[in-house]
This record gives sequence, structure tokens and C-alpha cells, in this order.
Amino acid sequence: MTLIKNSFPLTPLSRLRHGHDEGAPAGVCNVRIAGRENGLDELAASIASVGLLQPLVVVRHEGLSYVADGNRRLAALMRLAAAGTISTEHEIDVVERDAATAREAGLAANLTQSTMHEADQMLGFAELAAGGLKPKEIAGRFGVSVPHVKKLLALGSVAPCILDAWRAGKHGVNIETVKSFTLAPSVAEQERVYGKLAKEGGSMYCHQIREELGAGHSTATMLKRVGLDAFKAAGGHVIKDLFGDQSAVSDPALLKRLADERLIARRDELRADGWVWVELESDLPFEARYSWSTLHAERREPTAAEAARLREIEAIVEADDDGSVSDEMVQALTDEHRTIEASLMGKPGPEDRARTGCVVSWNWDGEISVKEYVLRPEDAKPVPANAGPAPDVAPAEPEAKGLSSALLDRLSTQMTEAVRDALDTAPRAALAGLLAGATCKNPWSAPVRLRLEGLGHENARVADNETFEVLFNRYLSMSDEDLFASLGRVLARGVDLRSRTPGAGTNAGAPANSPAIQGLAGAIDADTLAARLAERFDAQDFFSSAPKAVTLAAIAEACGAEASARAGKLKKAEIVAIALAEVVPTGWLPREIRWPGYAGPGAEQALAEAA
Repeated sequence: MTLIKNSFPLTPLSRLRHGHDEGAPAGVCNVRIAGRENGLDELAASIASVGLLQPLVVVRHEGLSYVADGNRRLAALMRLAAAGTISTEHEIDVVERDAATAREAGLAANLTQSTMHEADQMLGFAELAAGGLKPKEIAGRFGVSVPHVKKLLALGSVAPCILDAWRAGKHGVNIETVKSFTLAPSVAEQERVYGKLAKEGGSMYCHQIREELGAGHSTATMLKRVGLDAFKAAGGHVIKDLFGDQSAVSDPALLKRLADERLIARRDELRADGWVWVELESDLPFEARYSWSTLHAERREPTAAEAARLREIEAIVEADDDGSVSDEMVQALTDEHRTIEASLMGKPGPEDRARTGCVVSWNWDGEISVKEYVLRPEDAKPVPANAGPAPDVAPAEPEAKGLSSALLDRLSTQMTEAVRDALDTAPRAALAGLLAGATCKNPWSAPVRLRLEGLGHENARVADNETFEVLFNRYLSMSDEDLFASLGRVLARGVDLRSRTPGAGTNAGAPANSPAIQGLAGAIDADTLAARLAERFDAQDFFSSAPKAVTLAAIAEACGAEASARAGKLKKAEIVAIALAEVVPTGWLPREIRWPGYAGPGAEQALAEAA
């Protein structure tokens, strides 16, 4: 292959050396230390396609030429020679300088470079495609993958008004904002959404754009509930998200209708199955699914024979070990004890359906959840019979004057202190007050004043529309199981694990480095947290954004050093594809978000480091 030539002095590639090589004359160096190897494949592909656009700045010394500026270009040329694309004797354009000014020349060349705005880069790629080049041809010329080119073309094809706003930093438009606009089915739709949000003023946020385009979190959730195939079968179309997993749908109303129909069908099945009532959670008062009482299993007293056998087993298992009972026998006795205890737990039966019902809702994994044997408040607490008319007592005459505001305030303070002092003796009242104070409307007028300001707390606060006293009585009447379930949901509003440490580095503010976060996460059931975190972890975003070395380390940890070594010879996009295909299924998670219950690849190393 012959490269394009320019009118500069020529030097054979075999006579060129890096400025940081041993033997370079005094004054000659490579001022770039960090990032010397970054993007060499792409640079080599560009040189092979359009030639060396800028000559190398060199210093002659003992028959060789040492590069003061252009060491990355030299490395790319050497890669082309190693691949057989050009000869080792291929002549390269150079500009000669003396050793005294070599360092200054290299420093000036790097400092005076002006990076091209990303919007102009994307537009340039889009114009190449408009000129007739296929994505595969563009990928070959620039040394990148075809999927990467498709992403660049999608960004460059966004409406001009949006690209202009990106260049100017108007309305907070950045590359993430532009990525969200690629979910639109047309440029006209992009312009419509941009115009609408621009009129509202302020910065545009990705979640706003995605919601407008039918690609918000609610859409992803409903797609999970309905199923992609079912949505397509009903006539819907999906616009694939090139940059994540929040694809857009052509008809959000159709998607919601299909989700509602599936839930309603399950409700109707249960209604035909003998329950007194069956309702969708959305049709009930807020948090009814968790706040209404539920019939639970009740333990009956064991028979004389059962009680005797239980005592016998307990005596054997708890006796001092004298070697007379084998481990197998102890295990068998323990299993028998559990079986007897389980048989004592009476479960709600068909007769209980005459006074209870079911709440139908969606589970986190997109499956339908049914909570059975639920008691409505009016069923759980029947109104007591009227004992008769109140005795005829003459009303007391009102006093001429009430208490002063100051005295009333002092009394209120005294009662506040008394209640505060006594709450540690009333745990259920304390827990009910905590929940009611955190979720009631008009929280500043409630007797317990709490603020939960976790991630997304503003949206949760909108749904709070019940008074403190209504909530308090409801929580207080719950079973312990339901009370603690409600506690988890309410406390979740206060959770925000993002770092707030000023000046914290990339890893300094990681959840894995916080003893408080580790303590909180470690107290949660490991399997449950692992399932939720696997669903939330955006592997595509992580591996695409993380340095190459981090991705290779993940492959080594999950698949072995040999697999990592093989991947290290590939391009970044290919390495990311390997990580998504082979690392993610192992349950691997980044070190920064691991917790004491993490059991994926690298867990043993994490425990050793903690020790």
C-alpha cells in the first residue's frame, strides 16, 4: 500500500527511533508520558487510509533520527509495517530540528493542539455516510468497530438545532443528552421534543427526553411485564437503544394497555376462584398492600405424643457430646424436630376466603405478585356494639379564659420530653411513629417530624396524601412481619449511597470503601441484594466507559489470566464484547460496588484484603 506523500524531507522508517528510546541525544525526549499507547489502532487505520497528514519532528544523531514530536504517529507507522501494510523502508515525511530546541518543539506541538468538538466529529462521520461510505468502510478507515461507527452516525444524524445547542452548551445539552435523542423515530420528533423542553427553560435531562420519546424507566418496566414478543405481536415496534437498555417504543399507550390487561386477567382469575374480593394494588389506597393486615399461620398446641417426642429430641441434641450419637443421627433428629414443628403451624384455608381477599400487583422482576388472605381495615376491626346511650351528665360550664400561649407551649414541651423519654419502652409505637412521620402529608405539622432525602425522594413524596393519625393507627395494628416490610419500603426513600466527600477521587467515594455502606448492605439478604444489583448494574456502560486495563482485569478475575491475555491483543470494542458475553454471566461485579455478601468472581480476594 502506498501512502500519500507531502513535500518534506524523507527518512526511511527503519532509521526512525522514539524520542524516549535509549540512545537519544541530550534534549530529545517524548514529552507525552501518559497515554502513549492510547488509540494507536485507530491512528494506524487513519494513516493507512489518508496518509501521514503531519510530518514527524526529528533530531539527527549518529545516522538515526529521534522523534521529538510525533511519537504516537511513529508507533502507528511501526504497527502498519509489522502488519505488512507498508515496508520497513517506507520513507516518512520529517522536519529536522536541533537538539537544543527539540524538547520545546515537542512541548509546543502538544500544548497548541485544539481538540475538535465532539459534535463536529459526529457530524463529520454522518457526512461520510451521506457521501456513500458504508459503516463497515468507515470502521476500516478509522480502526474502530462497526457498532461503534453506527453509534457515531446516530449521534451525528441528530437534529442540527440539538447539535448547535451541544456546541454552545445551551440548555445543559451534552453528549448524554444527545444520546437520548437518538431514540426518536425521526428528526422531526427530535425537534418537537427539543422545542417543548427548551420552552420550559432550564437544563434538559436525559430522563425527561426519554419519557417524552417513550423510552423512560416506566417503559422498560412495562416491556419487562408484557414481553418484547407480545408487544411486537400486538403491532408495536421497538427502537433499539444503541447506548444502553432503555429502548423506545412506538406506542406507549398500547404497551400500557397490554400490561394492564395481563394484570386484570389475573385479577379476574382469582375472583372466579372463591375470594370475597380481589383488587389491583393501583385501585387501593396508597401502601394498602403493605399496611393492611394479613392472616398468617397460627401454631396449635402439640399432642401429648408430639410434645414428648419433641422433648426427647431436644434432650438428645442438647446433651453433652460423649460420642454416643453420630453426626448423621443428630442431623436426622434435627430434621424430625423441624417436621413436627412445621406440622403444628396451621395455615389459612378455604374457609378464610370468606372474609379475606387478594391484592394483585407487579413484582420487581416483571412477574405478577398476589398477596393472599388480606384483611381490609373494616374487616380486621369490627365496630363494637353500642353499649347504650351515654349517661345524662350536665355539661360543665366553660371557663371564662383559656390558657396562655406561653403556658400551653411549656406544657407541650413537657409532654414532648416525657414521650421522648418513654419511647424506648414502646418499640412498636416508636416504629409506627417513625413510619407515619416519614410518609404523612403535611410532615411539618405532624408530632414526629422526619425527612427522607434519598435518591428520587421527590417523586415518592408526591404520593403521600394521608394524615399522621391515620397512618399511625394503621401501622400500629399491623403484624410484626407487615410492619417490618413497611419499614423497609419507607427507609428505602432515605437511601443514597453516592459519595458526598469533597474532592473524593474516582475510587475514594466508592461504596466498597465506606464502612457505613458495607454495614448496611451486609445486613441485607445476600441473594436478594445480588439479584437486585445484577438487574441494576449497567454492564454495557461500565465496560465501555472503564479503562481497557480495568476490563481486562475483570476478564482475568472472572475467566482466568489466559482469557485476559488473549483479549489484551484485541481492540477495545472487541474486549468489551467479550466482557459482556463471558464476564457478566458469572455474576461478576466491579470492586467498587461489592459488599460483604458478594459471592461472585473475586469474592475470596476481597475477603483476604478485608482481613
